[in-house]
Amino acid sequence: EQEEYMKEEIPWTLIDFYDNQPCINLIEARMGILDLLDEECKMPKGSDDTWAQKLYNTLLKQNAHFDKPRLSNRAFIILHFADKVEYQCVGFLEKNKDTVNEEQINVLKKSKFNLLLKLCEEEDKATASTSRLSSIIGKVGQTLRETKKTVGMQFRQSLQLLMDTLNATTPHYVRCIKPNDLKAPFTLDPVRAVQQLRACGVLETIRIS
Repeated sequence: EQEEYMKEEIPWTLIDFYDNQPCINLIEARMGILDLLDEECKMPKGSDDTWAQKLYNTLLKQNAHFDKPRLSNRAFIILHFADKVEYQCVGFLEKNKDTVNEEQINVLKKSKFNLLLKLCEEEDKATASTSRLSSIIGKVGQTLRETKKTVGMQFRQSLQLLMDTLNATTPHYVRCIKPNDLKAPFTLDPVRAVQQLRACGVLETIRIS
């Protein structure tokens, strides 16, 4: 909106706002957290511990949004917009490999249940779109059977499809916040409410609007 104001030469004092892109890049960009996780999953002797060390060696000094707990070598911290969050590395590799077997998907595609068939059609469309995306980044000729998709890879592809859809539309958002952490009726915790509004960027949006 501020860019539109400047294009129309409307007198306006620029308002600084938090850019979350560096944090997003930390998670999903090349040599980011998910990329290093996928790489470790391909290693014959890959483990959660060796993945953690790769994260420290690659990101600790290079990325301001990444940190290491002082008393742990099997965890990492991401400085999200809302707050710092500590993640335990244990189980990441196992969960990242826990994808649905292709043979099971083929069985579902032969189902006579309409809902399952519709879901499979949507999955085929998503696969076609991500295949085009892969060709753009230099992976021409590589089929899904040649490289087993990890959970992290599927997440990034799904996110890209979502962003493509959002960019092609004019979405309207409804921001929902928790009035309190106790799930108590008719009780508002002002501090908690403001914290959520700030984390969602609502306060900055109001200032700009």
